[in-house]
Amino acid sequence: MGLIRKAMSISTLGAVDLRSDKERTARSARQSAHELRRQTEMMRQELAMQRALAAQLNPPPAPPEVEQEGPALTLKEHLRMNALRVQRGEPTVTNGEWMTADVARRKAERAARRRR
Repeated sequence: MGLIRKAMSISTLGAVDLRSDKERTARSARQSAHELRRQTEMMRQELAMQRALAAQLNPPPAPPEVEQEGPALTLKEHLRMNALRVQRGEPTVTNGEWMTADVARRKAERAARRRR
């Protein structure tokens, strides 16, 4: 605190500095830390506002829609298609599951092996 320094500063009308070098350094450090905290908080708020604005202007992309290869078949049409596949010797789709070409090819190969 330096009461003698402060008293001399007042009595000499400022010829002696009111604060010592240590006090000035400590005060400057406190002010700098306070200003840094204030700026950091302002930057966080600004970033939050920017993200909110970006979310409004650029909404996230919608999930891709699954494209069907035509209209959904009724059960009767499904059974008719399976019967045609059996007549042609092609693999059938059972229980309404849709197979990819690769799975269907493997299933046909297994069926051919069983027939041998």
